[in-house]
Amino acid sequence: MTQILPARPTAASGASGPPRQSRRRLPALCLAVVASVVGIGWAVVHSSALALRHVDISIKVNSTSVLSRADVLRALRAPVGRPLLFADVDRMRQRVAALPGAAAVEVERQWPRTLQVAVTARRPVAIVSGTRSAYLADRTGVLFGLPDPFGTAGRAERDLPIVRVIGLTGGLSGAVRPLAAGAVAALRSVPAPLRQRAADLRFVAGGLQFRLGSRLVRWGPGVDGATKGAEVRSVLRSGRQGSMVVDVSVPGVLVTRPVHRSGIHRRGRATGP
Repeated sequence: MTQILPARPTAASGASGPPRQSRRRLPALCLAVVASVVGIGWAVVHSSALALRHVDISIKVNSTSVLSRADVLRALRAPVGRPLLFADVDRMRQRVAALPGAAAVEVERQWPRTLQVAVTARRPVAIVSGTRSAYLADRTGVLFGLPDPFGTAGRAERDLPIVRVIGLTGGLSGAVRPLAAGAVAALRSVPAPLRQRAADLRFVAGGLQFRLGSRLVRWGPGVDGATKGAEVRSVLRSGRQGSMVVDVSVPGVLVTRPVHRSGIHRRGRATGP
């Protein structure tokens, strides 16, 4: 007796149900993804949850006469209340870096609502006095600070040496000034014990000169300070009295010239190799 079994459904006929349902679900899934992306974009652009609310400013080597938080905030022009994503951190960094008192600047986003600004201020090493104004100067010769550091500087700045630079004109530029750079380099080459005693410092025709009591020291440019310092100290130890010019502008060549009260130099004495 022959038994007839029911035929199995073929792939073409029996599997048509589920794929059709998947194809129906695909557009809905795409719409859900698009809606999610649009929602996230709307939240980034319009939601106050990701808007800039706080500006955190830190200043290293801070001094009110060099760089203040108010100076940085004015230059920054942070878009408070607007989406943090669209804050142009590069442009803000450039604006703060243009401040003469700023040596280095970093601006970063701190999600979700903070802008972090780190500024390294220039460290003053001298007060440079020009034709009309006086400014603070860093070791590279950049002038910064306020035009009248004598009246506005803090205690630390008032203790800085003051160098009169003959021929220095103009104001702040944020760039290295050659005359100021030469004056600062010459000043820094003077050994500290002599520099602390020096008075009436002037930078004239590319060379530094200053007074040690009744002696006028012509130091010259900022090279070989150790040799020049030893030569000046040898004159101080000699005990010779009276006004004189001590010229060490050429390292290794010591020239001393007594000075008449009229200011006319007598014949000098040179020592050296």
